[in-house]
Amino acid sequence: MRILRPTYGAAGIFFPIGRPEKGGTCQYASGKCLQKCCALEKDYDEVINIPEIDKKGIYSFFIKRSSLTVCLEIIKEMDELQAEILSWFASGDCLDEDIDRIYEIMVGLNGEGIVQNGFTRNWRLYKRIIDGGVIDHIVLTIESLLPKDNPLGDYPRGLWAIPNYKMGSVKLYHGKLGKKAYATCGPNEVETKFKGKEVKIAT
Repeated sequence: MRILRPTYGAAGIFFPIGRPEKGGTCQYASGKCLQKCCALEKDYDEVINIPEIDKKGIYSFFIKRSSLTVCLEIIKEMDELQAEILSWFASGDCLDEDIDRIYEIMVGLNGEGIVQNGFTRNWRLYKRIIDGGVIDHIVLTIESLLPKDNPLGDYPRGLWAIPNYKMGSVKLYHGKLGKKAYATCGPNEVETKFKGKEVKIAT
């Protein structure tokens, strides 16, 4: 079984969607997020529609195998896919209980020069990544600009996003005073300007 799948030119990591009590990995998803989730649409991934049972198998591989085994398999499959970018959480997310494991894999891949990106709602994972400087293009999704929807208590230091469910996109922000840009939630490339500096981000 492959643990990576091609998605918009990147190698995507697809974890199960839904609440943890239902076998999913979306611990911090809002009710609206789960209701409107574009990753549940059959044409979300233009190459292949991945059944949830396969996503559970992929997730199990990441959690039960050694971090070294996971890293080596990712490097091998990225080469086979001829993908230059690894996109975390193309579906699903990171559970609190898996933060240490996922972070360890990210660090290992970073050491091998693998370009990584992704969206997460897990603010604990996000903060650890930002504090450790492991992935430049990790995006924290929060529900709105309201303080109650921001678990960090202030606007995140790095990249963050607010979903627009009607448009099926997100607004991207950089830092507290950063400018915004529209992008889809899937892994595609967006060129925009944050704080006057042009940045090309794979989202």
